[in-house]
Amino acid sequence: MKLKKTFWKNNLLLFGDAAFPIEPHLAQGGNQIFKDAVFLKKKILTINKIDEIVQNFLKERIEEKNVFAG
Repeated sequence: MKLKKTFWKNNLLLFGDAAFPIEPHLAQGGNQIFKDAVFLKKKILTINKIDEIVQNFLKERIEEKNVFAG
């Protein structure tokens, strides 16, 4: 399979949503993925119970939503 040059250049491969142009307000979900990954990595290193990790995650998201909702 030959990859298009727009997806593969200088040893960088774009895949999933990153491979397609998206308007900035729609691409915010991609930014959120990185934030979520950092949060989950920190929690996984300190907490070994999945239900506690999920509760922490939901609590943080609700707090952020309340801040932005006013």
